Amino acid sequence: MKAIQSNLIILLLLLCFVLGCKKEDIQKENKTNIVGTWLLNATSQSNCDDAELNGLQSYECTDDNCTKYIFSSDSTGMNYIKEFIEDGILMTEVGTYSVGESKLTMCVETEDGPECTNFKLALTVSTMNISGKNDETGCTEALYFDKEAQEETN
Repeated sequence: MKAIQSNLIILLLLLCFVLGCKKEDIQKENKTNIVGTWLLNATSQSNCDDAELNGLQSYECTDDNCTKYIFSSDSTGMNYIKEFIEDGILMTEVGTYSVGESKLTMCVETEDGPECTNFKLALTVSTMNISGKNDETGCTEALYFDKEAQEETN
């Protein structure tokens, strides 16, 4: 009987330890995994007020057309650069970001102060999906990214 009680106590302590650390561990992992360059490969729109807007579009980065997000984290903070190339013309957006368990907040500085957008975040080592509601169209929009492979240096 004492062996069962001891095993039950050990099991409960392990369960408390695992559940107690999980959220912080996920946040740390997300902060680490998001750093790097992400190439947009698809977008989707669903649940739109106008059903004709619903759909999925695939993208491939070329020299003339590409959308990429570059996330960095260093002593200056957590910063991102969005590079959008359309018909060979480069446009950039620079801002800051923060990452939670399943949330990405991206902020840009405007004349009226910081403007932040919150996204739902699904992140692995090589893929990132962000989604949110577009208030203008009523659509739930999702962006799908692949992490750009880093070249090894010797």
